[in-house]
Amino acid sequence: MVPLRLRKYADKDSASTSFEEDIWINSTPGSKSFCRPITFEYTKETKIATQELVHHIESEIKLMQPILIEIEDYSFNVSFDMRLTMIDGKVSNALTETSST
Repeated sequence: MVPLRLRKYADKDSASTSFEEDIWINSTPGSKSFCRPITFEYTKETKIATQELVHHIESEIKLMQPILIEIEDYSFNVSFDMRLTMIDGKVSNALTETSST
């Protein structure tokens, strides 16, 4: 998992999803500095195992709920927009059911 940005939204109750400003942007998204593993598995990397793991991760992402953080007199509502983007060619081929690279 790699965080890409932290945004401040105008109004959590408004229907629009426009944001006021980016509070923080990861200037090196490919770097290992902010990268955190999701899981470790000692298993043979097969097409079926890859598809099952991706399905599991996608179902976990759907279950994520916003978090309310309260610090002294301040409240922060943190919501998540997770995307499966940092994958290699072998994973991409397994997900798209492409047999050759």
